[in-house]
Amino acid sequence: MKKRECLTRARREDSIFKDKLLAISFYTACAGTISIAESLIPKPFPFLKIGLANIVLILLVMQRKELSAFVVLLGKVLLSGLFIGSLLMPTTLIALGSGLVSLFMMAIMARVRLGLSWVGISIIGAVIHNLMQLVIVRAIIIYSNSIFELIPVLLLLGVVTGTVTGIIAIILNERLKSVDKPHIIKSW
Repeated sequence: MKKRECLTRARREDSIFKDKLLAISFYTACAGTISIAESLIPKPFPFLKIGLANIVLILLVMQRKELSAFVVLLGKVLLSGLFIGSLLMPTTLIALGSGLVSLFMMAIMARVRLGLSWVGISIIGAVIHNLMQLVIVRAIIIYSNSIFELIPVLLLLGVVTGTVTGIIAIILNERLKSVDKPHIIKSW
């Protein structure tokens, strides 16, 4: 009898693992696709990007799935770097470094009871992401502190883009609640 229970438990755990892996793959594919599509939009400045792929990360962070958000971030950066052709360029390092710090800060702010909304968390993530980009660019590309003159512009852009992605994340979360989701997304 114990052998049968162990087999049943092992099958159930295997099924749960497969469901989680499939969900992470789905979220990574969504974030990567959005990032690649967004890179095709003409920009007035090379560093100016709304960060629509971060909507997926915000959803995961606000659902307390920080480890999944971390895996999705890594996948998104690698996928977009591979498909855009910037995988071995400094832009990938900048995206990864600023994304990790931004994700870490969003996760902390979501866990700490400060009463911040999804939009507030998103703004913090966008602002931190922009500031970390400056720090990394200063460290590996432009060896001049004059780059920090962009801080006011990047703060403003972070507030605007963080607001946009936060609002879209709220709308998407509400829509996801109302649709009949496949059991993988439901259970995860």
